Amino acid sequence: MSRATRPYDAGGDVLQDWVVLPDSRRIPGNRIVRGQAARAIAEELTARVAARGIDVSRMETGGNPIYTATPAPQDSQALFAAALETLADPGLTLETYLTGRYALFQAPQTKKGSDAVNRTFIVAVGALALGDTAAALPADIDLRCYVLGQAAACCP
Repeated sequence: MSRATRPYDAGGDVLQDWVVLPDSRRIPGNRIVRGQAARAIAEELTARVAARGIDVSRMETGGNPIYTATPAPQDSQALFAAALETLADPGLTLETYLTGRYALFQAPQTKKGSDAVNRTFIVAVGALALGDTAAALPADIDLRCYVLGQAAACCP
């Protein structure tokens, strides 16, 4: 079953983050998954790792797992493209900068290192486009973008 069509929302076990773009589109971003939905992810993850010939006996998948999950590939691509379009807009304002920053953190491009790359990129864009009016980048920006929702994570 493709990642985009998996039925993970089982009785409120999925906290879906929605990103509202400057053009008013709403695109699903990251998810926090628990309960039966998390157990389904654990089973799929274990099967994928085992299929590569890796010993899965030490993987912790019991109990009540909680996972964070990135958007489906097509949603991640749409968020990433929208983030870059927003940040490249010559009329960039602090508000649209914060929206672009949020979308960028909702669309990781690699399994590891995306947050570090995003931090460096977004600081450079802010300094170049907004100068002294660019919002300071909180040290925990990736966590904020995962758990606070767009309105709270985008506050300068």
